[in-house]
Amino acid sequence: MNKVYLALPSRFPKTHKCYLQQIISFLKDNQKVTLIADFNWLNGNKERDNDDYFEKDIQAIENSDFVVAEISYPSSGVGFQISYSLTKKKKVLCLYKDTLNKTVSKFLKSLPENHTKVIKYDSNNLDAILTKYFSVTKPFKLHKFNFIISEKIKDYLKWLAEDTSQSVSEKLRYLVEKKIVDTDKDYQNK
Repeated sequence: MNKVYLALPSRFPKTHKCYLQQIISFLKDNQKVTLIADFNWLNGNKERDNDDYFEKDIQAIENSDFVVAEISYPSSGVGFQISYSLTKKKKVLCLYKDTLNKTVSKFLKSLPENHTKVIKYDSNNLDAILTKYFSVTKPFKLHKFNFIISEKIKDYLKWLAEDTSQSVSEKLRYLVEKKIVDTDKDYQNK
């Protein structure tokens, strides 16, 4: 069962609360996912403890397979949670209410689609959107694979390692996916 972290804004109009509760209900009732956060604060049952707010959310994101972010209203906290999730290689679904006459940030729209989806929703199609997303989207998983390399490849990897902005593993994954997998016509037509 996949674990889901839900990123919600802490400030929103009272009229928006029912949509947030609909998302929570879907995730709690869905048999394919487990919601790994406490949302009692949404109903006013208890205040969140500011002392461990950051630590608990970071730990929950790290323990999740997916992150669902409600982005209808600006929230620096939700923005941080999305960014942190992406650095931890989590798949992120960003949802925003269809009745808002706002445009989604260009930054969010420019994120790679294989890691992030940005979808407009309403109360009638929300369950269908979430059901489809969790049925077709697979969590990001890394698999260890070792192989013996030639001297030429060793020299190339040594050259790649000179740029420390990413690990050699990250660079190789990117190159294999973008330069080989994504361009291999036989594989794409399998």
